[in-house]
Amino acid sequence: MNFKGILEELDARLHLADVFRRRLSGLPGGLHRPYRVDDPSFDLEYHAGLVPLAGGLNLIHVVASYNGTLSISGTADRDALPDPATYAECMEKAFQELLEATDGVA
Repeated sequence: MNFKGILEELDARLHLADVFRRRLSGLPGGLHRPYRVDDPSFDLEYHAGLVPLAGGLNLIHVVASYNGTLSISGTADRDALPDPATYAECMEKAFQELLEATDGVA
């Protein structure tokens, strides 16, 4: 399967985990900690940080930050991760815990 085919497969499943269509946002001047909002300009190709699974790996996360944007994506073996919605919920919960742990930290 080529990259375009992979993007089509991902796009067909994104409705299962809408957390991946969100981005970090914050109030001007840093008056409040960042929070996640729906991204109206979401571009799957930009967010698809694909890394091949090799050497027995079943899940890889790609975390990238550029020009004020943080992207988190993952590549998973379907047999190892049969429920992407639960995985997305866990990622969202972990992200919220990190925000709470850093509340007030500059």
